[in-house]
Amino acid sequence: MRTNSTMVNSNKGFTLIELLAVMLITSILISPYIYQKTVELKEERVRITLSELSDIATSAQNYAAEQSLKWPDEDNQCSSAITLLRNEGYLGSLSDSSIYDTSYSTSCTNSSGKRFFVEVVTQTAAQAEILASHLSSSEA
Repeated sequence: MRTNSTMVNSNKGFTLIELLAVMLITSILISPYIYQKTVELKEERVRITLSELSDIATSAQNYAAEQSLKWPDEDNQCSSAITLLRNEGYLGSLSDSSIYDTSYSTSCTNSSGKRFFVEVVTQTAAQAEILASHLSSSEA
């Protein structure tokens, strides 16, 4: 005797296709958010770097104004200007490295048209271009 019985599938859960569909939709929905946060992070790096460059330059100008128009560490082409400015209290809490994980360097000329330069090295040429596009120049 043969009996007809139907098997009932009692396994409950999602199929692989359903899980992939949910993951695809989720990734599509969060992609603009991730992109926006990446752009904001890059802009914040530029803002921080510009602020630190400005702090160094302003501190050097303040130092020169109080020291008979002599740049900090002028005798050594200002190579240790940041250290001197920090030790003399002109620079506050500037970190030893930039947001790009590189150090700032300074130099100056003491010939006619005295100038003070602050330099930061970036990790990529693209970062340097973005940063340079936000800098003003005193060159005429």
